[in-house]
Amino acid sequence: MSDHPARRASMRMVSAGLSAGLTIGLLAAAMPAASADADLAAGDAKKDAHPALDITRVEVFHSRQAVKVLVRVRDYAGMDSGAKVATALGVHFDTRGNGKPEHLIKIDGMHIAAGSTSDWNRMRPNGIDPWGDWTDCYPDGWDKPLIRSKPQKDKVVFLAPRTCLGDPNSVRVAVQSYKPYRSKTKADWARGVRRYIGSVELI
Repeated sequence: MSDHPARRASMRMVSAGLSAGLTIGLLAAAMPAASADADLAAGDAKKDAHPALDITRVEVFHSRQAVKVLVRVRDYAGMDSGAKVATALGVHFDTRGNGKPEHLIKIDGMHIAAGSTSDWNRMRPNGIDPWGDWTDCYPDGWDKPLIRSKPQKDKVVFLAPRTCLGDPNSVRVAVQSYKPYRSKTKADWARGVRRYIGSVELI
């Protein structure tokens, strides 16, 4: 059969399509797999921090009501477990895209903090405030806590109502763990110190 010009063009298109498909497949394989309904997911290195503080995975979910951040650690330890180092985590939210977080939710020791912040780990209106300024920001009622621990699955779930975040169009999150005061225990960030894991559109 003769090598007709139209056939040669068709073969080139098929070849280009296969090459593009292979490239897309390789890129997809390199990205962290998200849960079925997660909008963003990122893995973090294991064994680079104390087991109770070693963040291994972060997943971000959003809806019209809230931004949910699921954080997995290597070995969750509750305050009431008698563990020398308990799991303490914080989620920073950048809602303006300026590189600085405007909101913070954290569980640190026996305190749960949730509110506005002018910098990393600093909360308004009076500096480090264990209660934050979200005391009246429970659009779904007090029976919907901002933080839920799942010790059996080594997970902690943070829930930030969009109204508390100022109802932004997009948000970035950075997650860190906190070591005990004056402890030499190694803590962790996902994916790096003061680095966001990505951006999620909320529109």
